[in-house]
Amino acid sequence: MKKSALLLGQLGAMLLLFVTHSSLWAQQQNYTPTQLAGKWILSLEQVRASMNASSRQTFDHDYYNLSPQEQKALRQKLPFFNFQANGVVVLGEGQNLFTGNWQLQGNNIRINNLAQERLIRIYELSPQKLVIGYAQTPDQKMILERE
Repeated sequence: MKKSALLLGQLGAMLLLFVTHSSLWAQQQNYTPTQLAGKWILSLEQVRASMNASSRQTFDHDYYNLSPQEQKALRQKLPFFNFQANGVVVLGEGQNLFTGNWQLQGNNIRINNLAQERLIRIYELSPQKLVIGYAQTPDQKMILERE
């Protein structure tokens, strides 16, 4: 009995160390501007997650019955970030566009425009998926897909 309790305690300590190390590793990612550059559109996963079950079912039925051209046109109306290699960022939703400057700092993106400055944390970045949010509200993340 003592051996199993000791073993469980050691396993618990190792798990805590692994989770802590994994968490620190995720926080210390250093991304490159090349990885971020390009146009990122709000993912359909994010859109669907914001709907109740009935709306999600209707959306799925309607969206998947659209032609590929109609699906693309609909996606063009979703919010997006376009990080350009020259340090300019265009943020938009449909026809509403805002332009500013962006700079990558580790796993944070600093965006400046005439009205304000924002610091956005990168939680995940892969060739096709970008998850971002504000550090002060980590439970509110935005999932984007590369166009």
